Amino acid sequence: MEKYHFENEASKASFEEQFKRREKIETEGGTVETIDINPDAQGTPFLMAPAWGCTMNVYESAIETLSEGGGWDDEDTLEVKEDESKEKARVLSLDYARFGGSSVSPEEAVQKYPEEEIRKAKAILGVLENKGIEKINAVTHSESAINVVLAALIQPEKFESITLFAPAGLIGKDTFTRLIKGFLGQFKGRAGAESMSTIPVTETEKKVGAVAGKEGAKYFLTNPYRALMEGMAISDSQIHEALRYLHEKGVSICVIAAVDDPVFPMKDIQKIVKADMLDGFLSVRGGHGAMGEHPELYIEAIKGLVKSMKKKRIKELENAG
Repeated sequence: MEKYHFENEASKASFEEQFKRREKIETEGGTVETIDINPDAQGTPFLMAPAWGCTMNVYESAIETLSEGGGWDDEDTLEVKEDESKEKARVLSLDYARFGGSSVSPEEAVQKYPEEEIRKAKAILGVLENKGIEKINAVTHSESAINVVLAALIQPEKFESITLFAPAGLIGKDTFTRLIKGFLGQFKGRAGAESMSTIPVTETEKKVGAVAGKEGAKYFLTNPYRALMEGMAISDSQIHEALRYLHEKGVSICVIAAVDDPVFPMKDIQKIVKADMLDGFLSVRGGHGAMGEHPELYIEAIKGLVKSMKKKRIKELENAG
C-alpha cells in the first residue's frame, strides 16, 4: 500500500520534480542511481539507457519527451486511447555504478562478452526486478545497445522491444583507436554534420551539449580505469547475432542510424544488419548525439516506431493463432 501511495504521489508531481527524485538501488551490477517518471502510468514502461560517459542528466529532455507519450488501453489489443497524445508513459533510467558490482554470469550466451558490459546488463535487470517490471520498451544510445542486448539475452521475456539509436556493436570489427577517433569527430559539431543544416539550433541542443561535457568529465574522472575498460569493451563487442536470436525470441527490434555519425557510421551499420534481425531500420539526419539534442524529432519518431512494432507483433500473433 505504501508503494502504491508513493507512486501515485510521484506521478502527480511535475516532470522536473520527478526527475530530481533519485533512488539508489542495490543490484548485482553495483549500486545504481535511478529515476522513475510517471510510475503509475498505463502501458509498457520505457527504459532510457545512457551511453558511455553519459548520465541521466544528459537525457533529461529526451526522457521528458518520452514520458509525454501514450500507451495502449490494453496491451493485448490494437485499440488505443481516444486522446493518446495526452497520456503519460512510465520511463525509467539509471546511472551505472562507477565502482563495485559483479560481472559473473552463469548464462552461456553472455559469457563471451566483456565483463564491463555484463556488469551493466546485470544493473539493468536489477532495476527492472526492484521495480517489478514485467516488460520494458528499451531505448538505447551508443554503448548501451550492448549492455541492453546482453540483459535481453539473459532475460528475453523482460523485453517487449529494443530501439537502438546510433548503436555500438554493429559496425563489424573495430578497434579502440578507431573508436576514440570517432568520438573526437563529434567535436566538429554541426560543421561535421551536413544533414543538420536544415534543423534549427534549439535551446535544448545547446543545453545538452553543455551538460554532456560536464557529466562526461565527472564520469571519466570518477573512475578512469573503469572508463578505459568500458571503452575497450565497446570496441570488442559485436551484437548482430544476438539481435537475430532475440528477434527470433519475439523481441521487437529497430535500429536508428544518423547519417553524419562519426562514431558508428551508418554505412558500416548497414553492411552488418540484416532483415531477419530487425523489425525496422531508420536513417535520420544528424550526428551521434542527435537523439538527445533533438528529442522533438527523434524521440517522437521512436514512440511511433515502438507503437508500430507492437501492432506488427500483435498481428503476427493473431495470424499465428
